[in-house]
Amino acid sequence: MNPITTSIETNIRSSVIWEKWKNSQPWNNWGQSSSTLSEGQKGHINSNDKRAIPYEILEVKENESFTIAWKALFIKLLFTYSVKDLQGSSLITYSVKLKGFFSIPVYYLIRNKIRKNLTDGINSLINQIKNR
Repeated sequence: MNPITTSIETNIRSSVIWEKWKNSQPWNNWGQSSSTLSEGQKGHINSNDKRAIPYEILEVKENESFTIAWKALFIKLLFTYSVKDLQGSSLITYSVKLKGFFSIPVYYLIRNKIRKNLTDGINSLINQIKNR
């Protein structure tokens, strides 16, 4: 099954984007005194309805990308955030891959909502950086 992916090009340098990710919540507040993205870090964020959603950082490629996992009963979502230097700009890509027993039906039920949320997330990141 193909991942759900959204990419947007921006004039913000990739190093600025990486620093924002590295220093943003919840990644730097995972019960460790680190302001870095590290493989194996675990923690949670609160959903809109105040439920704690556990995450684990699975992979980090410094200044390029990181992947986090969210697990539920019979399904795992892998979120990959990446930034690539282009000449005078950057390409930000958010990607979600679904795995597990119920991944196929869930994929078809929520793929459009995930795609919209990925686009909204990239645009929010860009606006936060530009408006600081």
